[in-house]
Amino acid sequence: MAQDTPPSPVPGRGPALLSHGFRPFFLGAGIYAALGMLGWLAAVGGGIALPWTPAPPVWHAHEMLAG
Repeated sequence: MAQDTPPSPVPGRGPALLSHGFRPFFLGAGIYAALGMLGWLAAVGGGIALPWTPAPPVWHAHEMLAG
């Protein structure tokens, strides 16, 4: 009795980044996360001024309600 083997994958055309639909979004999310951390560090360290800086309890309440 012969074993059924899965078909071999067909070589893709074009760049690997575009071979699956999620890959550009995954890359974009990674870049956004890195830039977000740099911006957050700059804001916390005093390097940039935020246009709206509420008191910490107000910000915490906002995040608990709005996420």
